[in-house]
Amino acid sequence: MDDNPPKFDQDQYTECILENSPQDQFVLHTRVTDLDLGGFVGTIRIIPETVPFSISHDGIIRVKSSVDLDRETTASFSFQVEAQENPPSSSKATADVTITLLDENDNSPQFTTSSYEGKVFSNQTVGMQVVKVEAADLDEGPNGEISYSIEFGNERGHFEINENNGDITLINQIDLVDNTILEFALYVTAKDGGAITRSTAAIVNIKAPGESHPQFLRDTYQGQVEEDQEDADILKVLTV
Repeated sequence: MDDNPPKFDQDQYTECILENSPQDQFVLHTRVTDLDLGGFVGTIRIIPETVPFSISHDGIIRVKSSVDLDRETTASFSFQVEAQENPPSSSKATADVTITLLDENDNSPQFTTSSYEGKVFSNQTVGMQVVKVEAADLDEGPNGEISYSIEFGNERGHFEINENNGDITLINQIDLVDNTILEFALYVTAKDGGAITRSTAAIVNIKAPGESHPQFLRDTYQGQVEEDQEDADILKVLTV
């Protein structure tokens, strides 16, 4: 006599898997019991069917769609599993399932812009901030922790970058040159803390203009004056 409803061995199932887990990867095993003779005979399904998981007739939940397991888009999935006896019985049982995605280092740091600019003037002081670079990483934990470094372009040792916050400061004064703009192009990288690190780069252009003084374009200028030249006539325009 079929007078006992099916029952899951748990009312609530929870599990954690890595984001981007491959299709058909095992997630967890739900078990249905039925005190009737022969045990549970029926079907098991997931509600709703749109979640990226599937369940087999013996209650094993596996990954159905790997591309949908992106923690940065959806951090966890909650759904139900339903066990229903075959006709003529219509007895059902349900249980709740929550699957949390663990972070994988699948994102590289991204600078807020591809290039930065800074300037150093005659009032320069050692320790002054020249420019600040900033990057963000969508990953969490160590995978999203960013450290900054100057890879090259700082051969003269004028600058230093704070590896934690991206502040670029002056550590050696620059000898400015009058009427000249000195330029320094620093290649800066932002690297995350994943076991297999990811990094990205940006260019920092720093200009150091010297004092600007008027200068003649030529050392010598020549002109002619007629003997009957009137007062206030323009002889020549000198450009500086």
